[in-house]
Amino acid sequence: MLTFFKPWRTGKDLKEKKETWDSAFLDYQFSAQQKFLMDNFELRFECLDSRDDYHAQRKAQSLGIDPSKLEPDFDDGIHFDPFKCSDDSLGVRERRRQLDMQEMTDLLANTGWTNAKCDLKSHIPASFDYPSMSPAAWRLEIAKMKSNVITNKLKENKDQQYNFPNKYPDQVEVLDQHMLEEKLRSNQTQKLIDDLCLEFSLNLEQERAFRIVANHAVSSISDQLKMYIGGMAGTGKSQVLKTLREFFKRRLQSQCMIVVAPTGTAAALLQGSTYHSVFGINSSEEGEFWKMSASQICSRLSGVDYVFLDEVSMLSCKDMYKISAKIASALNRPLLPFGGMNMIFAGDFAQLPPAMGGENVSLYSHTIGTSSSDQHASIGKYLWHQINTVVLLRKNCRQTGSSIRDVKFRQALENMRYKQCTAEDITLLRSLISDPSNESRSIDNPRFRNTSIILTYNKHKDVANELGTKRFAAETGQMLAHFFSEDEEVVFDELPSKTHDRKRKRRKATKHKINDEVQQQLWKQSPSTNNMQIPATLSLCKGLPVMIRFNGATELCITKGQEGTVHGWQAGKGRHGQLVLKVLYVKLEKPSTDVQFKDLPLNVVPITPNTRRINCKLPDDRIIQISRTQVEVLPNFAMTDFASQGKTRDPNVVDIYNSHDFRAIYTALSRSSSADGTIILQGFNVNHITGGVKDKGGYRQELRELEILNDITKLRENRKLPPSIIGDLRGSLIQQYRSHFGKSHTPDELHESLVWDTNEKFESTLHKDIS
Repeated sequence: MLTFFKPWRTGKDLKEKKETWDSAFLDYQFSAQQKFLMDNFELRFECLDSRDDYHAQRKAQSLGIDPSKLEPDFDDGIHFDPFKCSDDSLGVRERRRQLDMQEMTDLLANTGWTNAKCDLKSHIPASFDYPSMSPAAWRLEIAKMKSNVITNKLKENKDQQYNFPNKYPDQVEVLDQHMLEEKLRSNQTQKLIDDLCLEFSLNLEQERAFRIVANHAVSSISDQLKMYIGGMAGTGKSQVLKTLREFFKRRLQSQCMIVVAPTGTAAALLQGSTYHSVFGINSSEEGEFWKMSASQICSRLSGVDYVFLDEVSMLSCKDMYKISAKIASALNRPLLPFGGMNMIFAGDFAQLPPAMGGENVSLYSHTIGTSSSDQHASIGKYLWHQINTVVLLRKNCRQTGSSIRDVKFRQALENMRYKQCTAEDITLLRSLISDPSNESRSIDNPRFRNTSIILTYNKHKDVANELGTKRFAAETGQMLAHFFSEDEEVVFDELPSKTHDRKRKRRKATKHKINDEVQQQLWKQSPSTNNMQIPATLSLCKGLPVMIRFNGATELCITKGQEGTVHGWQAGKGRHGQLVLKVLYVKLEKPSTDVQFKDLPLNVVPITPNTRRINCKLPDDRIIQISRTQVEVLPNFAMTDFASQGKTRDPNVVDIYNSHDFRAIYTALSRSSSADGTIILQGFNVNHITGGVKDKGGYRQELRELEILNDITKLRENRKLPPSIIGDLRGSLIQQYRSHFGKSHTPDELHESLVWDTNEKFESTLHKDIS
């Protein structure tokens, strides 16, 4: 824009040597006409993108491919013959994709990040004599170890002898809730609760959340607990979980509570499991496909009284329904929400909404319930609105630094959650942008250059991983070994034109060999060109940072998102005579629990190839469905903002230039432990984090309602809640709360962007048709 509108003869007229392009752009005074033109420059291309996306969806549906499984960059054409594909034919989207990737290449190269400067030979692991085991043998060993972990947990649960018997057996009394709670809290248990609060240094909100669950656990007669623990990233939700685990452990009830999460990364960080694996729910996004009977799920839930589900913001309304339906079916209590199981949800709705569907399918969506076509999503939202016990954590426990910059950084993150960053916040964030002229604040600094970069797009991640891999090999003095995939084309039979019964017909698929020309093209494609991010070619060397990309055994930290380094490998020859991986040995980086395989070093795990059916985009923008066999890992020099959720990083390098909205920026930056440990790769769009959340109706209303429920919970625990405020659904509770305290009353500590007045319509996110 500067080259278009600012007068210049040389580059020095556009900006000073030490000035960034971002600051130069902001300092220049554009005219009103120039601003108007800039706002509309991309209008034509946005229209073309929308047209192409719609065209791709229709074509994909005609080919029997689910459009939701395709990458946003995918397009589709007419009938495709893979044997007539040419390297010379580049589609419009592929050309645009390559231009975007070249921009990222230039950006990283200009910062010096790609230059080999350090001697990293110490990162090469010592040679090791690996056991001679086939991939099938290793898969069997992994399955046995995983089964042993699960079996031992179930056995411990059955063998536990509780030392806290009910002091009031066979007693029938008419008691109100407060009398019942008081009578059942024995001195012994209450002392344990008090001691744990001090031992884990719980703050006021954390202690309230912990006491609610602990007192519920010791009560012999209590209603089903349906609870949400919220708060911005780093407020100590995991600390509450640790305290609860210790509480049940000391009561010899360790298996009374299980911990699950939507992704393998989040589950591993909490030493839990994905909810897909526990409840037998299939997930193509997480690569989990389970065939579990109700009796198997019931066995997994044997002795379990509480389910702690973290990162609830990643769930869609349909996900919530599936979880409840599976638990209710396993426990044979179909009429009770979640089968009567006590549910504790935790998370931060300021982070990214569900990956598939975004805000439209989230738990705070305004569109769910407006149509009767999706009953499961409506039921899921109704279930979420039965969560009426809420504790919001306020104190930031992640960015705990006491420096002025850290204090300002915490405030900026708090304002960012509400898209309400101030001029002071913007100034601070701009000071975090990488500056090549300042070595201490440059991404090329040794402190930052070996940290994976949080990016928005997978295509940019591919660039950083490729450049980082080459740099690491040069800095360690190694040659890269290239391992190729085994691919087969998948061809579906045509469905019969007429069917005489109502049974759904499934098309049969057969596999065919791909000719050499197309195979060579597939091997050249980067991982982001297929919907499962499975690499066609893996370039590896010893010590290389990698990330596991599938959920093999969460209990053994072999899970999607787990970071590690290459320790070694076993290789062989493929059908085309290419080098293929048989087993990749990965040294886990900071696993949540130590893993010891027989005849392998501590925390070194075997990763074997998986066979997946994937949709691959070819250079001419057309899609072919293939079956690919490859080890599911990627170099770990970059990750997407979605994959970073749940992690704490110090240092933290982010690129928020392409972030879609304030939640994506907040997710990336809130991974940081300090301001000085944060580097922003380049400038960013200020409009994404300013202006408030008035245009985010469902999101804003959800935060408002959670604030009111938090106040109701606080009043209930302090025994100050008026008796007129009672109910199971949040809608009735909030209505009674506002009727009692007045429509203009707002809870304490409510952020200014959420404040409402008497004249403002307070519309619930639960549609009238559902309630």
